[in-house]
Amino acid sequence: RITQLQAFIDENEHANVPQRQGNTNTPAGLGIWVMQNRQNKKKGKLSAEKIDQLNNMGFEWGVTRGPNLTWDLRITQLQAFIDENEHANVPQRQGNTNTPAGLGIWVMQNRQNKKKGKLSAEKIDQLNNMGFEWGVTRGPNLTWDLRITQLQA
Repeated sequence: RITQLQAFIDENEHANVPQRQGNTNTPAGLGIWVMQNRQNKKKGKLSAEKIDQLNNMGFEWGVTRGPNLTWDLRITQLQAFIDENEHANVPQRQGNTNTPAGLGIWVMQNRQNKKKGKLSAEKIDQLNNMGFEWGVTRGPNLTWDLRITQLQA
C-alpha cells in the first residue's frame, strides 16, 4: 500500500485519496487504507515507525475531503481552474465539469469568510494575486470581462 500511496502522491501532488473509486485510476481500497491510518493515528494505534514513514511522504493527517482540503491544495486546484477557464467562478455543483469535488464550495466559503472578516489578510492577498473575484459571479451577474470573453470565444 505504501508504494501505491507514493504513486498516488507522485501523480496528484497530495495524499487525499478518494474512498470511493468513481472514475479515478486509484487502486481499489487505497482510500479506505488511508482513512484507516488517519483513524489509527488519532486513536494512538499507529506505530511511530509507520507515522514517520507516512510523514516522510508528505502525508496529511487532518480532515482532507470536500471543501476542507488543505489551503495549499485548494489554491493549486483553483489556479488550475483559472488557467483552464480564465476566471475563478467555480461551479458549486459538479455537473459535467472536470472541477475537483468541493472546490466550488471552498470558493464560496472564502467569499463568505472575507465578507464576515474571518479570512486572513495573507489569504486575501494570495487570492487577489490570482485574480480572484469577490462579488456575485453567477448567472446574469457574471463580470463584464468574463461575459466579453465568452462572447469572443
